Amino acid sequence: MEIRARAPGKIILSGEHAVVHGATAVAASIDLYTHVLIRSSTSSGTDDGLLELQLKDLGLVFSWPVQRIKETLPELGTALSPSSTSFLPESMKSIATLVEEQNIPEAKIGLFGGVSAFLLLYTSIQGFKPATVVISSDLPMGSGLGSSAAFCVALSAALLAYSGAVRLDVNNYGWLTLAELELELVNKWAFVGEKIIHGKPSGIDNTVSTFGNMIMFRLGELTRIKSNMPLRMLITNTKVGRNTKALVAGVSERASRHPDAMAAVFSAVDSISKELSTIIQSPASDELSITENEDKLEELLEMNQGLLQSMGVSHSSIEAVIRTTLKYKLASKLTGAGGGGCVLTLLPALLADAVVDKVIAELESCGFQCLITAIGALQFSVLSRMASDGKQFPPLRQEKQPGLEHLMDPTPQATSHEYRPSNKLKGKVALVTGGDSGIGRAVCHCFAMEGASVAFTYVKSQEDKDAEDTMQSPKPMTPKSPLCIAADVGYDENCKRVVDEVVKAYGCIDILVNNAAVQYKSDSVEDISPQQLENVFRTNIFSYFYFVRHALKHMKEGSIIINTTSVNAYKGHPTLLDYTATKGAIVAFTRGLALQLVKRGIRVNGVAPGPVWTPLIPASFSEEDVARFGSSVPMGRAGQPIEIAPCYVFLASSDSSYITGQVLHPNGGVIVNG
Repeated sequence: MEIRARAPGKIILSGEHAVVHGATAVAASIDLYTHVLIRSSTSSGTDDGLLELQLKDLGLVFSWPVQRIKETLPELGTALSPSSTSFLPESMKSIATLVEEQNIPEAKIGLFGGVSAFLLLYTSIQGFKPATVVISSDLPMGSGLGSSAAFCVALSAALLAYSGAVRLDVNNYGWLTLAELELELVNKWAFVGEKIIHGKPSGIDNTVSTFGNMIMFRLGELTRIKSNMPLRMLITNTKVGRNTKALVAGVSERASRHPDAMAAVFSAVDSISKELSTIIQSPASDELSITENEDKLEELLEMNQGLLQSMGVSHSSIEAVIRTTLKYKLASKLTGAGGGGCVLTLLPALLADAVVDKVIAELESCGFQCLITAIGALQFSVLSRMASDGKQFPPLRQEKQPGLEHLMDPTPQATSHEYRPSNKLKGKVALVTGGDSGIGRAVCHCFAMEGASVAFTYVKSQEDKDAEDTMQSPKPMTPKSPLCIAADVGYDENCKRVVDEVVKAYGCIDILVNNAAVQYKSDSVEDISPQQLENVFRTNIFSYFYFVRHALKHMKEGSIIINTTSVNAYKGHPTLLDYTATKGAIVAFTRGLALQLVKRGIRVNGVAPGPVWTPLIPASFSEEDVARFGSSVPMGRAGQPIEIAPCYVFLASSDSSYITGQVLHPNGGVIVNG
């Protein structure tokens, strides 16, 4: 068995230091993660084998015989109950002994607390069982981005899932989601780890990492808030170490020398935090309102930085970053304790990529480290793999085509925190047929993340819930909201209506993704009725012709057409004969259309996915076939929609400018010819 978990880091958007003196502060999660993998040991008994901790980024490996842990920590002999988050202070001396035996390099002595937290959390939650635990992180350590909290949250979540101490919504298959009570339990365990590492943590970092999004905190009270505004930040790590305790003490000493002046400073910070949270929570639905809100946020960041300077917590490295970004008219402020550490720079939605590249190049030439991150709406997630018997999914069956995503267990993965958008489709308009679920939903999400305005089709009264979920899925980097259109795409007049609605809403079509499809399992060609044959061909290939014919009137030079075919077009499928025939036709259609449109400057390509976990699968196959779906390909598993969608982003962007008439094959290692 294998469990993976990842938890995000955090930034302080406003309120550093002033929060100690009663002001409000605002913190947010970022899409930079600490990753934990737990792999079960092959040892036959619980007292056999080793507990191994691999710190991948540092190239360090620690290991303890399970029997040695058992002898040293007898009071932790039984895994604690899921509701228990206490630990015995006397256990810490024994844990320190186990850590000291590892001879941690002197240069890495700061790891002592983290390794101690690992041992206590592991033995308290999991008991005395051998396993391999691998830790890696996107977060620079000791930079004020919440790396220790992300470690504790990811480790706690993985251990609780591994031990079965939390109720998993998807029965241990695929990506796991936890109910509110389970989130609270993860947060409490993570706080235990934070106390071992830091002594008296505030609980802010682990709370943000556990629940994601943003929190306001004041006088020990934490309030979770929701961001309704897409935000990108450039985080610059100055790589200058700082003494947080000394900086906090310095602000307090200044406040005691100048009580009235510093009280005014703290009051101003409080007002900034409250206004900032109000702006971020306010929905902005058009380009003008987003730009106006970004302008306000930039002013608040500048004011907050000025107040932090008056507290005496800035640093020459911080000021160097601020001067550099100011040359490009970008607002920056320190985040965290100051005295070095990291600096935040707001990247407006309409900021050109070329400007961002110049800023980063200049900062990196000074020896700084630059990271681009999305802000808010991110929380930890867990992935379980249990496939030793070839079963990838729980038995599942839906009776009606094209299948419903919201009824699937586990839910197909249409999004990923690891996906890094870079405005590849900024200003483009995309139409995706069958965008309510599966690959279509993932394509809509990625296109929106890349800056495109997205419209998609769905089947009315059948797929309404899935379409609604798709509308909520993308957090677009464009001010234009997604547009969903109900249509039976097998008929020419309906396809024309869809195109007309998209053009009316957005003015043009730059990218057309023909993706809608149905499939029915038939053991013999004699079982395929004329009605089924017509339905499959109308949906799967006729609609492609219809949409191209009507969309071309609104597509200019540089536009893109992407057609979804299938691995079955190349290798055949004995029980999906009509479906496979349409997919072969799509390949031929793609190649011929590419040759026809090349002189108009319009590129046409295709994507031929292998087995992918979409609603078509439980709506087409038996429960037993579903359970083993994807296990026959060389990679031994089905793909997820988010693993296919980047192919569409590549073909839709200028990255593929010399490619037309071709088909990409994300299929888990199946070798195809043609």
